[in-house]
Amino acid sequence: MPEPVSRERICNLALRRAFHVEDRGVDQLILGLRRKLFADDIALSVIVSVRGQGYAIAGDRDLLTVRPGQKVAP
Repeated sequence: MPEPVSRERICNLALRRAFHVEDRGVDQLILGLRRKLFADDIALSVIVSVRGQGYAIAGDRDLLTVRPGQKVAP
């Protein structure tokens, strides 16, 4: 899996504002991307949440079959 990008970095670069822990703007941005780019359930596993680190794009074909709530091995 590619290196995760932190929520702080996404906030700074994409939203062009300072990051605050309570800020849900990054999460809304990712949700919007998932909805626009992928019309089916696979969207939830292409852009993966990496707990405590941020978001990453699934680079392994096996990750594309992961469902929400399932743990992904590093």
